Amino acid sequence: MITSRFNPYFLRRNDGVGSTQKENGKPAPTYPLAIGNSLVSNLTACLFAILILVSPVHGQQKTRNKPNADAINASYSSAQIDNDLPAPLAQHSHDFECMQPPDGIASYSQSSLLWVDAEYLLWSISHKSSPELITASPLGTSPNNAGVLGFPNTRSLVDSDFGNSMQSGFKIGVGRWFDSSHELGFEIDYMGLPSQVERNRFTSDQLPILARPVFDSATGQEAASLIAYPNILSGNVTVSAAAEQQFVSGLFRERWMRGPKSQIDVLFGPQYAGLHNTISIDQVSQYLTGQGPILVGTTKQISDHFQARNQFYGGLMGIEYRERIGLSVLSVRPGVAFGMNEAKVNIRGSTTNTVPNAGSAEFEGGLLAQTTNVGTYSDRKLVAIPELTVRLQTQLYTNWQFNVGYNLHYWSNAVRSESQIDRHLSQFPPETPTGDQHPSFPFQKEAVLIHGLQTGLVFRF
Repeated sequence: MITSRFNPYFLRRNDGVGSTQKENGKPAPTYPLAIGNSLVSNLTACLFAILILVSPVHGQQKTRNKPNADAINASYSSAQIDNDLPAPLAQHSHDFECMQPPDGIASYSQSSLLWVDAEYLLWSISHKSSPELITASPLGTSPNNAGVLGFPNTRSLVDSDFGNSMQSGFKIGVGRWFDSSHELGFEIDYMGLPSQVERNRFTSDQLPILARPVFDSATGQEAASLIAYPNILSGNVTVSAAAEQQFVSGLFRERWMRGPKSQIDVLFGPQYAGLHNTISIDQVSQYLTGQGPILVGTTKQISDHFQARNQFYGGLMGIEYRERIGLSVLSVRPGVAFGMNEAKVNIRGSTTNTVPNAGSAEFEGGLLAQTTNVGTYSDRKLVAIPELTVRLQTQLYTNWQFNVGYNLHYWSNAVRSESQIDRHLSQFPPETPTGDQHPSFPFQKEAVLIHGLQTGLVFRF
């Protein structure tokens, strides 16, 4: 049914519906490596040898000088050392001083002061569901009911989790200890998901009846604006979603406490975070038959664009617990950042009519982005961003380590583009705004969960 204001393009529904230590005060003779002939076995033995030589005595005050043998003997017995070492290494715990790395390779040890890490991220940005944007109906559906939500034959073409797919990113970090006992250090980290675009495109060649569902404020009922309908309109529509995220931090790291196989560090410092996303709906339709003054071949292009940006400036505080398990280190790092979040939303829309042999005319406003809600809006509020990282780090070869872990950030009070879409319409363009002036700008905020896996390498030197 064509609207009473003769706009055949827009159709409404009107009918309802740690550290181990060794005991050996005297140099021992050199023995061959009895653990095995493989390079990995030799490296494993040497790793424990170096760790034992450079580790401070348990319960002794922190010092940069190497503890003497008498102090070590006073604190540990050989039985204690052997209990701390894997069985293949315990029987050779007295021989570590004389063991050398194979082929002259320098072994990784606690004397490393610098580190660089690079990791691959596979994260997801979970958020509020997107509204229904595109619908389809089977052939035979009347124009009045085509694409209208609530009818059993109406099918939504854009998933509610559109724009919520897994994204690839990366992490780069560099850090330095200021002392050989690893009591105070500083690190800089960047984690980011570059902008990635997800698109869905639908054409009348695939689906003869396409529509954009809306809620008609004038009638108080669901309605639809046709994109394509047999013998009336042909057309296509593209829905695009893009998202990007980044965290940048510069943190001081200070040792809080230390045990034989574990250590707890305190971390604090500034942090910047950015979270941006957009949703765009671009539609092109052409009249197949004349509708009053609208000539055959007239083309209508409608564009709606919603962009949301969050920029956080604040400080992060946290702790990191690390425990050695064999040749690996398990770390758990909870923290929370407090600061100011600047939220900004930009909405714009346009419509271009092209008449055969008469040229084109463009005016502001689309379907869901009209003069009643287009513009730029901003807001600043204090927010908290808790985070958690769980990671397992394994020694690979001399100074190289392999990481695998899970990371989570919970961004409270953020803006997302899908939350700024108002499906209520008080007028269909090109009608002038009337009634309750919808669509309006809601400036809704929500919590966003950013989480996923990470894996990569660390080089220490």
